[in-house]
Amino acid sequence: MSLHHDLLEQAGHLAIRESKRPRQASLCRAVSTAYYALFHFIGEESARALIGGGAPHKGLRQLACRSLAHGKVKSVCIEFQKTTPRQSLEPFWTSMRVAANADLREICKTFADLQQARHAADYDQSQSVSRASALDACKQAREAIDAWYRLKSSDPVLLHFFATVLILWPGLTQPGAGG
Repeated sequence: MSLHHDLLEQAGHLAIRESKRPRQASLCRAVSTAYYALFHFIGEESARALIGGGAPHKGLRQLACRSLAHGKVKSVCIEFQKTTPRQSLEPFWTSMRVAANADLREICKTFADLQQARHAADYDQSQSVSRASALDACKQAREAIDAWYRLKSSDPVLLHFFATVLILWPGLTQPGAGG
């Protein structure tokens, strides 16, 4: 199986590991691992969309994935939730109906939400994580992955555009890029 699949499975196991009185370590790791499942999934799938999925392209896909920083992906996801994007992306926004695509919005919103939940679970020890919120993080990651597959099937051109922006970001935000 793939890394994202294994991570999501592991997150689910961590969320239910202790049947009574679950440990905070297990619940926090479940939230964090669910986020990482989505992060790796988006990276790998974006690289596949741009570079190709065959074995000869594995090294290039890995290189593309290494270019993805967590903040970079979040910035792109925030941008793709806007109804009006930065100037460099405007020509594509209307023609591709970016703002109207519910699956893309779900992927982007879930990524940003899970990143925030991961930060809280990993760094804010003043708050405890409930089993319900750990299981919800797993569910959200799974639903975002399902939304990706729906988008891949229904609008592969939009998915390719998202993947292109993701890999090229933040270069698209620099002066001279129209933004």
